[in-house]
Amino acid sequence: MWGSVWTPPTWMKTNEAFDGGQMKHESVIYKAYALYLARFVEEYRKEGINLYAVAVQNEPQIATNYPSCLWDPHQFLVFIRDYLGPVFKERKLDVEIMLGTIQDPDYYKFPHTVLSDKKANAYISLVGFQWRGLSAVVQTRANFPEKRIMQTETECGNFYWQPGFNPHKPPNDWAYGSHTWKKVKEFFDAGVSSYMLWNMVLDEEGKNLDSKRPWPQNAAVVVDKKTRKVVYTPMFYAFKHYSYFIEPGARYVEITRGWEDTVAFLNPGGELVIVTENESRRRKTVRIGFGEYQLTVELPATSWNTIVVPPID
Repeated sequence: MWGSVWTPPTWMKTNEAFDGGQMKHESVIYKAYALYLARFVEEYRKEGINLYAVAVQNEPQIATNYPSCLWDPHQFLVFIRDYLGPVFKERKLDVEIMLGTIQDPDYYKFPHTVLSDKKANAYISLVGFQWRGLSAVVQTRANFPEKRIMQTETECGNFYWQPGFNPHKPPNDWAYGSHTWKKVKEFFDAGVSSYMLWNMVLDEEGKNLDSKRPWPQNAAVVVDKKTRKVVYTPMFYAFKHYSYFIEPGARYVEITRGWEDTVAFLNPGGELVIVTENESRRRKTVRIGFGEYQLTVELPATSWNTIVVPPID
């Protein structure tokens, strides 16, 4: 389990409120906040909740009408290098510091600014990007291959600023499931080590916590508050094809040519896991070759499919 801050205590922010505002650029504030995060880790641990990583701020580049806080890249650099890193080290906290969670696709803002500093770099082993950060993932991996990269939040869809927005209820349809399936594939292709959902379970309205404009969001599971009926949405099944079959510690396997909508992993026990999508309304037959072997598989129309090949001696 890892943790991410959404807002520091209000007295550390320029607007002294939970929503919006910016982190104050003051040494006394940074010093107090570094201790605050260290105590957060320590007190959770006392309750049996062991965090392996902590992100400094969720979406540091945007101020929203729900708990949030702006940081500029230089603030991130100074805080991690001169305050958070040294405090974690002094208190002997075996917890990773995550550079994240970053939504901005511009590599040169947060990743380049912070990781190019040798002292700050030494405290960071993990970088976390959200769904808009795909291009920054590619550049970060190319320039800092030793850093582990996570995708920390998938796209919830049904955005009110985009065409097709439904103000009454989230679609939770096949199109969103297919979109999520592709997002997972794209980020694994780009080199992330893990991929996170956003909304796992919501009620039938699916509204977020925006204080001025709450809007319906998609989720993996929907529970009707009145009837208690549980619905597993298409996105649930799309994601399950990854999470159910691919084991912790699996290695990404590059696919050299052929069917584009396919991704493969090698489980620790030697199983080859091939996950594929057929978004066509017609059945498709595909051939999958690996080493000296070849499989011919028929994919149903509009489907996600997982093929597990046992270890071959």
